[in-house]
Amino acid sequence: MNCSRATSLISAYLDSELSGRDMLSLQRHLNDCGSCQAELESIRTLRQELSSLREPDVPLGFESRLREAVYSAQPAKTATVRARTFLLTAACAAVVTLAVQQSMPRSPSQPVYLQNDIDTDQARLAASDPLSGAGPSLVSSPSYGP
Repeated sequence: MNCSRATSLISAYLDSELSGRDMLSLQRHLNDCGSCQAELESIRTLRQELSSLREPDVPLGFESRLREAVYSAQPAKTATVRARTFLLTAACAAVVTLAVQQSMPRSPSQPVYLQNDIDTDQARLAASDPLSGAGPSLVSSPSYGP
């Protein structure tokens, strides 16, 4: 284990949140590394000092004023959420519309014979391939139109 990994595990180690393997690996590293031992002790000391602090005295009515400030600020946030929701819904509707449009059959004015062209081209290529054993192309030209 390296020092970077060890220092990232110290807090979880102090909270008894490590798996057995990680705990043993960290303990071995701490036995050999004075720098990480010092980091562990520093964090332990800091936790003890923080736990000994008492809650600050707040002015009378502070909690109600804080709640009022939070609740009064919420409508602006709600308007932003509504705008984002509207834009996301519009984008989803556009995607669905495009997907449906692409899946609909094409009208005769659009190139519906494209697959026929591809099939014809592939047949010509296969017929002209000297390794395929086929003779010259006997495929007729495609007809365009109804």
